[in-house]
Amino acid sequence: MKKKKVKKTRGTNALSRIRSMNIPLTLVVLAYILIPTYTPNLTTFDTNAPKFLALSLMNLVGFITLLTQRDIRRQPGAMALFFKTGPGIAYAGFLAASLLSFFNAINLTESLFQFTKVFTVFSAAFILSVILMHDQRYLKWIVVVFTGMLIYDSITVFYHINEFIQGKIKSVVDIKTIYSNKNILASAIFVKLPFALWLMFFGNKWLKALGWLGLVVGVAAVFFMATRAFYLGLIVLSVVVLAYLLIVFLRGKQKKYLWMAGAYVLALGISYLAFSGTRELLYPKNKESRYTQGVGEQLATIGTFEGSSSKRINAWKWSWHMLKEKPLFGVGSGNWKVIELKYENQRSEDFIYMYKAHNDFIETTAETGFIGGLCFLAIFALIAWAFLKMFFSARDDRDDLFRWLFLAASGIAFYSVDAFFNFPADRPEILLLFAFFVATGITMVAQQKKQRADPSPEAAPGKRQHGLLWALSGVALLALIASSYIFYLNFKSSRVQRIAYQEIKGGKLKTPADKIIAGFTPIPSIVGFAETQSNVKARYLLNEGRNEEAIALLKADKDSPWDGRREYFLSMGFNKLKQPDSVLFYAERMYDLKPNHLKNINVMVNHLDKKKEYDQIISYLDTYLADHPKESKVWVNSTYYYYKKGEIDKAWERIEEAKKKFPKDSLVNKQHDFIYDRKFVGPFREDYNKAVAEFNKKNYGAALPYLNRFLGNVPDHTNAMEFRAFTHYHLRNYLKSIEDLDRLIPLTGKAGLINLRGACYRALNKMEDACRDFEAAMKKGNAAGKTNYDQYCKAKKTQ
Repeated sequence: MKKKKVKKTRGTNALSRIRSMNIPLTLVVLAYILIPTYTPNLTTFDTNAPKFLALSLMNLVGFITLLTQRDIRRQPGAMALFFKTGPGIAYAGFLAASLLSFFNAINLTESLFQFTKVFTVFSAAFILSVILMHDQRYLKWIVVVFTGMLIYDSITVFYHINEFIQGKIKSVVDIKTIYSNKNILASAIFVKLPFALWLMFFGNKWLKALGWLGLVVGVAAVFFMATRAFYLGLIVLSVVVLAYLLIVFLRGKQKKYLWMAGAYVLALGISYLAFSGTRELLYPKNKESRYTQGVGEQLATIGTFEGSSSKRINAWKWSWHMLKEKPLFGVGSGNWKVIELKYENQRSEDFIYMYKAHNDFIETTAETGFIGGLCFLAIFALIAWAFLKMFFSARDDRDDLFRWLFLAASGIAFYSVDAFFNFPADRPEILLLFAFFVATGITMVAQQKKQRADPSPEAAPGKRQHGLLWALSGVALLALIASSYIFYLNFKSSRVQRIAYQEIKGGKLKTPADKIIAGFTPIPSIVGFAETQSNVKARYLLNEGRNEEAIALLKADKDSPWDGRREYFLSMGFNKLKQPDSVLFYAERMYDLKPNHLKNINVMVNHLDKKKEYDQIISYLDTYLADHPKESKVWVNSTYYYYKKGEIDKAWERIEEAKKKFPKDSLVNKQHDFIYDRKFVGPFREDYNKAVAEFNKKNYGAALPYLNRFLGNVPDHTNAMEFRAFTHYHLRNYLKSIEDLDRLIPLTGKAGLINLRGACYRALNKMEDACRDFEAAMKKGNAAGKTNYDQYCKAKKTQ
């Protein structure tokens, strides 16, 4: 009896393919996708520490899993094939250049820490590429899972945007979900867009729909996150995508490419309309900022050289200076943040630093030199070139090799946008995406090499090759264990960093110094908020009055020689020990590093004042004012020390200039009066003092000549004018008194003087003028003015 043939459905085939996949390797791939991304903060300074630790542990598990796979071990050159591809060689070259850059590093601890990050991502890319070379079926499931994650991340953005609209969140900046901040969330969404794009172009029906949905919500989320770099990147890459579709349409005249282009444009349009409509109709009007502006308005701000844009440009310039100084191997892996302070501190006024160049290509080149920079760039260029070669050779999208190279090339293109404007090289969840794209590209380049190679089977590896494999694997395993240990130390340190950062930011150090010191580990030497460990420890020691310990710790610190905080805290410590010469020595050292830090300038001024070194004080203050003309207190200090030096004319010139700049500043006005008094009143003070003495004795006739002579020399002295007005009144010189009062009242506005003028008018029998002044004085609250008004004017007014 003949058996009936059972027709296998597409679902049955998919299920059988899943069952045939290697379970341990499947779990490793899935773990790579999920664990580093969704590892929680675990009470650390930020999510970097636990996520890098998770990634390093995944490498350890992944590599051991590879070694347990007999099929991979027996496959000739399975693990060596990575290093036979162009991108793999470039990546290995970049790793070597990072290691060689240690020779130029000032801070070797930071070089080791940064190299560990580079090695960890390299290891992930290597392990993933070996798995994918073994079984390329994982690729489609990777794409599906990442697209699902893209949709999930986007939905969380929409949820928090709704909370922003309802007033539960203060700003769009506060939206970060499982990531450390808004920018990383935006990056995680943007760099996942190629997965959705791939499904939309190359998936079957339901996968195309899933890809299109992922593209719509992903692009909308990017719009809502208000990140200008990704707006610009989306525009540029959309032009590239549409150009690609146009070219492939013109080649074969297949309408499906027009449908793809239409679907892509429709996705962008729906996303943009969703964002614009929500912004116009639902965003709170009382919370307007750059983050609530439209796409066009935000893009228009890119060209303004203020804020973050100018800081980026400065950072890129400083990177070029570093590269000119150390062109071959750079300034040392992880040392950009150390060296850039040499430049930034010459203009910075505070201790808030760049820490990153906001361009991984530039920063990497500055740290590892032209060799390292070219190797890093070659990783991207060689994967892109592998795709372009297939594209220009008219290979179509029915070829799996073409499809997966499209994913790798588009993935590194989207990642490049982030790398050009930000620093994904320090963000494990984004580096993971980079590792997947690179692994995919290397796998496909290796596949190309296989297709071009001699089809005859390779000989099975012999004992010597097996021995070499196990020896190299042992070295790699030790390196992976060491990496995990370094990240474990970083994780422990990061928990203490969080405590310290919150207390420093809050302005009150509560935790005992011994607990902070014990919590730090040798790696990293520079904490997440760009301060050396020694500086943080010294803060706590100084806070507890343990000044000698803080000074000893700081003197031994060489981790960041251009920071300035070391010298600042040393100066503070010696000040508490009442050692003024040491205070001044370290304050001047800090001034050389950081000339625009006003608190430190004030420390120098106070100690130089005790030594009467006024020329040096004036030099510091005037140099500061040349770049900071809006600091009114510094203007006042400058005039004061010109006066103390005996240069009264220069002091008057400076305070006159200050008064024009700050006409309503009470401190400037007070100093103006003081310098005026010393310059103009001082030489004639004897006449003024004699006049006041005679006036107090009611010898008005004797007082008047002194007042006349004094005002002849100092005509704008309001107090003297006031005394003379009263003197004329008492001498019944009413017209002369009114003459002085007419000058005085507009200058002082005193109600008593208005009443006095009214009394003069009454004595001259000019009652209309008198009543006008009495009423004005009364309205200003002058009691005598009210009495006079009631006595002389009120009755007449009611008649």
